Amino acid sequence: MGRFCFISIGFLLWAFLIHNTQIARQLHSVCQRQIIKSNKRFVNEKLALICGKKINQHFEKSLITQAGLIHIFVVSGAHLNFYKKCFVFLFGARWGKYILSLFLILFTFTCNNSPPILRATAEHFIKLINHYFKLNFIDNETILLSGILAIALLPAYSQSLSLQLSLICTLVMRTQYFKVKTFILYFIISPVLLLFTVPNPVITIPSFLLTLLITSLLFPMTLLTSLFHNPLQTVTDLLYTLMYRVLEVTTVEIQTLELSQKLDSQKMILLIWLYIAILIYYFMHLEKKHKKIRL
Repeated sequence: MGRFCFISIGFLLWAFLIHNTQIARQLHSVCQRQIIKSNKRFVNEKLALICGKKINQHFEKSLITQAGLIHIFVVSGAHLNFYKKCFVFLFGARWGKYILSLFLILFTFTCNNSPPILRATAEHFIKLINHYFKLNFIDNETILLSGILAIALLPAYSQSLSLQLSLICTLVMRTQYFKVKTFILYFIISPVLLLFTVPNPVITIPSFLLTLLITSLLFPMTLLTSLFHNPLQTVTDLLYTLMYRVLEVTTVEIQTLELSQKLDSQKMILLIWLYIAILIYYFMHLEKKHKKIRL
């Protein structure tokens, strides 16, 4: 009963406060000030990784997008997995998930209600409810419900490309039936990237290595150097420099198609939602097929 009350109160508090934009703006502002104060180089990239702020520099954003890494630089499930492991390590599996719930409520506001983090937080609460009530939702169903809940809480996010990318990436990375998920992910998000740039298949191997670099080293080191002034600052900046050198060498210079400007934005968003619906149907069908084989 205590766990049910905790989950219910936590979820209702989060759902209620999420509409208080002043709290989100203030916490987001605090996060940005801390990053700017602690760092002199690659500030925009660090703001994107830690505070969920969009990368505004055209050249850097173009390199990251063409490499299929934009979903990593938007605060996403990869970041939450890192936080989850930290809390489980510090507080154990039993209490870690509840302390993580409180942290996610605060973190959602710190990222200014960023669509991917909002969806990921919604999924976290759905999983807790699923576990407590033994609803037996499979992963694909919790991902689908998290997207629906995010839009139900903030309907304007139905037009959010970052929410759509978050759903696609989570669907691919959560499946158990692909061995090299990063390569598969690149080709699955390519139709979406095609609306903004020309995806470059040559970069799939460097992209795979850079994904490991960002999630395993760059993100945690950026977090540490932003919270505490330490000698890792120089090493962190060197890793950012290395990342851009690899991107510059491996990314070919291709003229952007700019289909996003030629297509009506509403039609573009609708096409991507249709694509996501097809992916969800495919992954659910795959799950059922493998269940039948096991039986």
